[in-house]
Amino acid sequence: MEPDPVEELFGMMDEERYEDVLKKVEKMIAVDKDNSILHALKAMALLELNMDSETALKEANIAYGKSQEPFFKFVKGWALSENDNIKEGLKLLNQASDQDPDNVQYLIKLAEVYEDDDRPQDALKAIIRAQRIEPEDVRLALMKAGFLNALERAKEAVAELKRVNSKHPEFDYPYFILSESYLLLDDLKNAENAIDTAIKLSKQADSEFFERSAQIRIAGGDLEKAIASLDMAMDAARSDEEKVIYLLEKVKAMSFAGKADEGEKILRDAYEKNSENALYYYSLIDNLSDQGKKDDIEQLIKVRNLPDSLATLIRVYTGIYENPDESSVESALSSLHDDISQSDFNLALSQILLDALMANAARDE
Repeated sequence: MEPDPVEELFGMMDEERYEDVLKKVEKMIAVDKDNSILHALKAMALLELNMDSETALKEANIAYGKSQEPFFKFVKGWALSENDNIKEGLKLLNQASDQDPDNVQYLIKLAEVYEDDDRPQDALKAIIRAQRIEPEDVRLALMKAGFLNALERAKEAVAELKRVNSKHPEFDYPYFILSESYLLLDDLKNAENAIDTAIKLSKQADSEFFERSAQIRIAGGDLEKAIASLDMAMDAARSDEEKVIYLLEKVKAMSFAGKADEGEKILRDAYEKNSENALYYYSLIDNLSDQGKKDDIEQLIKVRNLPDSLATLIRVYTGIYENPDESSVESALSSLHDDISQSDFNLALSQILLDALMANAARDE
């Protein structure tokens, strides 16, 4: 008997061969345009690859237009969520999981979208529903623990993770999440043991593990070990953006350790070697701001010949303008787009600064 090509596609999805699925399904759609499952699978492959969420939604709409069965609601709800229509996405995902209550995959996606919408309580409820179906699924236990941590219910997360570790002591990631739980509980000794175990069990260097190690050591005052951990995080970083974030964390740790001048030199050298990378420039002015070196920041603004609107943004962020005039800031923001549109560096820097200002505002609230 010839294998069912659609079943083969689902098998390839399970094996995470998303590029292969995309190539094969496009050929199949060319000769079977009315097959709703093929359009849904194409949408799923695109979403898994983070390639083209708009095309994924178009494919999901084609499939949903032919059938409103739970599977097609799931795919369209997922696609809507990836296209920033979380409200309608959640509506369809909830319908899919209610109509097919034993489908764990629907509940996992529902929880992930709730998480993206900053609703950890609802995400937790979805995962608890999934656990009733698959009580031994490790992924569900890890997701549950993560949501419990987000809800500041770290003791419950510890209990969940200990259950996983007792059955799967060889897995590294449960220990990583456990280190967060203990850190939230201010139990630094157990947090250290957990993250050290995660690093030991890890089959390849993971920058997030080393960053967590540094966070725990900083909390415990072991700044030299924190700095060493951040060096390892930089070595394991998967991108320049990650690397510069760890570099900035390292320099902050050096400042706490009384090595602010040494840290500043590291950042200046890094910026000199990467002068067209806005992240390094931002890192340097952020460091100078922490040290209260306003004149040095002004010099960096001058040398870079930044437009007034972007310079204003820097002065607000770094505290040079302690009580900025609201009308001046509004004027700067209104002209910012036109001022920076011709420079990739200025465009990137403005986005970094705006994100940082919003993060600061959220913390103040």
